[in-house]
Amino acid sequence: MRASLFITCYNDTLFPETGRAVVRLLERLGVELDFHPKQTCCGQMHANTGFRGEAFCQAKRFVRMYQETDVVVIPSSSCVAMIRDQYPGLFEELGNEELRRQLATLLPRVFELSEFLVDVPRENRSAQHPREYAGCATRECAAGKPAPAIAPWARPRSCGGTHRAHRCANSRL
Repeated sequence: MRASLFITCYNDTLFPETGRAVVRLLERLGVELDFHPKQTCCGQMHANTGFRGEAFCQAKRFVRMYQETDVVVIPSSSCVAMIRDQYPGLFEELGNEELRRQLATLLPRVFELSEFLVDVPRENRSAQHPREYAGCATRECAAGKPAPAIAPWARPRSCGGTHRAHRCANSRL
């Protein structure tokens, strides 16, 4: 399978080794990667701080850049959430029917890295390993045994993610 890698602006700026590690991982799993050197940002920071017009520009750019791509893999759940949850509203408010159609066509092909590893069968990515799933993190899962239960998060109300940065920084307000 061929996939486009969208490296987030945050990771690219502060943690560039993340992108390199993702490339090594996906190539080792047999994924043919391409990278659009003109990619910029999903627009999350703009949208979350009230700059909807600027966020719309980023969203429009993203959709147009990736509309012909088989799959987009993004190593950031918050960017994927921006694309899935906020792009439709931005396009409804500021876009047109053609952009909404392009977004609807693209959305099923946008995956956060861990989703891609777990949910996309390897048979769709590489003929070398048919019917295996790349995302089975344990030998038991790969052998067809049930995956272990996920423990509840010990601190569900703690702050995390850029979308809550303002609330956490100003929690006394």
